[in-house]
Amino acid sequence: MLNQISYTSGSKGVLEPFLAKYPSRHLVMTMDAADQTRCTLFDLSGEKPIFSNPISFTTLQQNGLLTNFGPFIHLESYHLDADPEKVLLKHARQLLVDLTDQPGFNGGMLLRNQDRTGAIVMLTTWDNAGALSNWTESVPARVLKEFQAPGPQNTFYHQDYFVLSTTTD
Repeated sequence: MLNQISYTSGSKGVLEPFLAKYPSRHLVMTMDAADQTRCTLFDLSGEKPIFSNPISFTTLQQNGLLTNFGPFIHLESYHLDADPEKVLLKHARQLLVDLTDQPGFNGGMLLRNQDRTGAIVMLTTWDNAGALSNWTESVPARVLKEFQAPGPQNTFYHQDYFVLSTTTD
């Protein structure tokens, strides 16, 4: 299991040199599904981040080896008060285990942001957007909806990515 991952965002031209400079690290270049000018570079090496301003996460749980990271990635970030966070973690942990049998699911991680917010992130990888949509609309996934409503003590966002290229470790 990876103990941590990090990522950074920018244009494809800014991020591509990292792939050439660090060919031995497991890097995954992605394109934002909603804004194709925005790219993200994930570092799945588990090593100290190589980015000057990384967004870093500690792994709480992992399902799958993530060697096939993608080709479609879904990230959900939750920042909650302590009590709702405990409930979210309980549900998210079980969902991640149950995803093993979900058609089109490749792997996933439950993460905690290492910054001051301590946000909880559920990152999953899929064969395609349709497989993700089938899961998010399923009965088991509906339990997450109660944590996605905006509120004074709740911040939620999600992001979808297409994998453009990878290096291997």
